Amino acid sequence: MLEMLSPASSEDGTVSPPADPRGDAEVVAADDELSFERDVWARFAAFVRGYFSDFTPVRLASHVAVVLVVALVLFLSQVNMPRWELTRPEPPQPSAAGLEDEALPLISFWPNRGGSRLGSSDSLMRAAVPFTTIPDRPRLGIIIYTVQAGDTLSGIADRYGLTLDTVMWAGGLELCPQLLRVGQELMILPVDGVHHTVEEGDTLDDIAWKYKVQAEDISGWELNGLEDVNSPLTPGQVLIIPGGVKENILTKILAYAGEPSEPSSVGTGRFAWPVSGSIQILDWFNTTTIGGRPGGTPRPWPHKGIDIGAWLGTPVLAADSGTVSVAQVGGYNGGYGNYVVINHGNGFSTLYAHLSSISVQPGAVVAQGQRIGAAGATGMTTGVHLHFEIRYDRVHRNPLCFLSVTSQ
Repeated sequence: MLEMLSPASSEDGTVSPPADPRGDAEVVAADDELSFERDVWARFAAFVRGYFSDFTPVRLASHVAVVLVVALVLFLSQVNMPRWELTRPEPPQPSAAGLEDEALPLISFWPNRGGSRLGSSDSLMRAAVPFTTIPDRPRLGIIIYTVQAGDTLSGIADRYGLTLDTVMWAGGLELCPQLLRVGQELMILPVDGVHHTVEEGDTLDDIAWKYKVQAEDISGWELNGLEDVNSPLTPGQVLIIPGGVKENILTKILAYAGEPSEPSSVGTGRFAWPVSGSIQILDWFNTTTIGGRPGGTPRPWPHKGIDIGAWLGTPVLAADSGTVSVAQVGGYNGGYGNYVVINHGNGFSTLYAHLSSISVQPGAVVAQGQRIGAAGATGMTTGVHLHFEIRYDRVHRNPLCFLSVTSQ
């Protein structure tokens, strides 16, 4: 037994280590396992060294923050929060005898301070309102608006909740809306309709008939200061006619009938009426039906001027000084019939159509107010009248924007 455990000796005298009692296969397996463990630790150490080699302070702080947040969430999830219960106070009891049957008012028994609704269904709570809503109130007075750059009549009408007609009528712009100018003052009514300045002899019934309303509509408007339909009117008094309308028909106009000025190839830029005496507008600028009436006979193109009523042979006058560029006699001429065109030498030109006769020749220099022809019914027309156009840089303009209008 002792021989088996003693170390073996070689022939040269060296002592060999004792033989491993395990078999060769077991020794090989143990060596492989040890080698594998060493390899795993080596790889892990290499990964750690590589990971921390580029590990910045910002990255470290972010990881620490994530860990702290997770720890805080885990901690709070284990905390039991106290339960809050709100109890309704008991209503006050009646102190006097015999009041047991008296009904309690349906109000809250505690002061309302906003916040959550703490009452039950048998009490009324005032809801918290973070802002105050101001209701729309009717405006009773007339205001004066000063036109600003970029304003339009339709934009002003929308701003004050009025129709476009109401703003035009109040500003006297129904004949020429293009006359709107910066700095111009417009009367803004409090309601859709028109205003009327009382004249001597006016009655409430006459005013109501003129604007197609009832007398009660006028007397019932508070701002007018009338007690009833029989209240007296004062000349100069301004009345608001709610719902009133103005007809787009100009009353007869008194045109200047003085002596003509000196002939000149350059006009003054101020136009006079091409006929004198008492005249009336039969059709308007830019209408799409003959006579401008709704449902009337359609025009092949919008009306480029105005039609002025006149008797056959009524003298037609030059609206301003200038040079006759066209004096066409005979032919249909696109519906104009006999017509004259005057170039005023300042960008403006005027046209006079449907003439029964022409008194000037092309190239003639004429004066403002000088006779150039006579009214007639030549070309496309439904009766005797003068078709009158004003053009600036060959663009048609509304003549009523350039002619002074004084109603008779």
